[in-house]
Amino acid sequence: MREHHSARVGPELVRELTAAVQRELAAAETPGAAVVLVGDGQVMFSSGIGYQDIGRTTTLDHDGQFYIYSVTKPLLAVATLQLVGEGRLDLDVPVQEYMPELAIEAPVTVRQLLSHTSGVPDYGGMNEYREALLADPRRPWTPDEFLERTLRRGLIFAPGRGWSYSNIGFLVLRLLIERVTGKSLREALGQRIFEPLGLWHTFVAETVEDGHVLTPGYSTHFGAGGSPEDVTPLYHPGWVSHGVVVSTAPSSPASSRRCSLAGS
Repeated sequence: MREHHSARVGPELVRELTAAVQRELAAAETPGAAVVLVGDGQVMFSSGIGYQDIGRTTTLDHDGQFYIYSVTKPLLAVATLQLVGEGRLDLDVPVQEYMPELAIEAPVTVRQLLSHTSGVPDYGGMNEYREALLADPRRPWTPDEFLERTLRRGLIFAPGRGWSYSNIGFLVLRLLIERVTGKSLREALGQRIFEPLGLWHTFVAETVEDGHVLTPGYSTHFGAGGSPEDVTPLYHPGWVSHGVVVSTAPSSPASSRRCSLAGS
């Protein structure tokens, strides 16, 4: 274990927390995790537990950077609601009024996109998606390709009449944020969320090269013979259609109001 902040909790709790994380790592066959415990806005405990590589040769720092994948969605929601608060978007206006080119056959509101009640389909279970990812993990579909390949399947249900998790719904929100602000998602989230909160090691990844700062991430999907390999130099973040943020478990003193756990 590598501890980087003076723990504000007793040694017994530190031992219990560390042991609990180590049990989870063993069960998940994961080499390490970055852990921060925050209480009343103060960092109570911060540590890297375990290793950053499956060979267990390099210990994991508490501030290792990771893709946060779908935790990006709440950040998209924050930016969307900021624009609503500024009067630039309306939760109950069909998104087609802002983006008339969208090939969605029924009116879908911004609120429905945020709550996964739009009926917009997803791509996670599509063989076409998995085959394309495995064939060339460095060349993701463009936003237009994601939209065309999923929306042509039609809505899963009438908007507002069901619930179904949809990455594509949040891709539409990403494109809406970019349309209304005139900025890339990286610029918009940086200016609206990360910079004001002092999250200096948090950003939207746009290229394979952006992944060079990441703690190694392993997968058996791309290597020959099913052997795990570090895919961070190989996997393009564009395969996460709505965008993917890179961040750390610890936050700055000005914004440390959370408890985070990220596994390598």
